[in-house]
Amino acid sequence: MIRELSVKWFKRNKWRFVGTLPKRLNKVIIVMGPQTGYKDILIGLAVQHLTRFKMRVAIDQKLWKWYSSWLWKRIGGIKVDFNNPEKTKKRLINKITERNRVCIVIPFNTPGNLDPDGNDLFYDVVRKTDSPLVLVAFDHRTKMVKFHNPFSLTKFEDRDMAYVRSYFHNYYLHFMDDSE
Repeated sequence: MIRELSVKWFKRNKWRFVGTLPKRLNKVIIVMGPQTGYKDILIGLAVQHLTRFKMRVAIDQKLWKWYSSWLWKRIGGIKVDFNNPEKTKKRLINKITERNRVCIVIPFNTPGNLDPDGNDLFYDVVRKTDSPLVLVAFDHRTKMVKFHNPFSLTKFEDRDMAYVRSYFHNYYLHFMDDSE
């Protein structure tokens, strides 16, 4: 029911997709953002329902309160501690290697969450699980959810991270403009 309501909200507010999420991937890591508030939960749920791709969302344990845990469980949340990156990496790697047809969504909030040195949580998870990476950007200004085609990381971490940061660059600018 929560997903159906989020789809109604998504359509009523005239949000749309650009690109598609492939349906024949056994495992995939999605980096989704930038997160700006509660509307992003609705957008994410609508994306999950409309693409019919079963997603598990990494949710920081600070947000996992007694009154919100039912929601996180309903949307397939995985409780992680973003303050403890090593433990979080192990947990996500275990989740994606324990079965087929799994998709882990790693949200990020601000431009600073994509570390300029390339020491990102998602990077290590993608490398260790040999999963394709899909970038999904929320453009609140044009009400668009933009999917990048899945791609594999190379052995050049600095180039890979530069590519990921450049993909989200315009959305950062929108995020920064909207927050003023």
